Amino acid sequence: MKFLPQHEQVLMTELWEPAIADDPEQFVLFAYPWGKANTPLWNARGQRTWQRDDLQEIAAHVQEQKRRLAMGLDPHPFRKATASGRGTGKSAEVVWLTDWHRTCHIGSSTIVTANTEP
Repeated sequence: MKFLPQHEQVLMTELWEPAIADDPEQFVLFAYPWGKANTPLWNARGQRTWQRDDLQEIAAHVQEQKRRLAMGLDPHPFRKATASGRGTGKSAEVVWLTDWHRTCHIGSSTIVTANTEP
């Protein structure tokens, strides 16, 4: 299928709808080929439970910040630390969040920090 400018317009309209733009879980389900044959995610149906919980927590935070701004209050940043072993999906979640934020919130800044291993 040839990708045309009107396809990009339709895609961006979908991505900027609040149902996806304000909800990283919905973005991840929409943007990645979960369960699609011949992709690295062919045998996956979605995020791991703890990742889904994190993404839902962030969506709730986004809604709370919108409420705060509507009331004339200052927004609060979202902060979270996750400690776990290797290969649990922390890096994947960071990539999803960065991808969501940069795609759905054009012009915003995404700051990611991590400690370093000796």
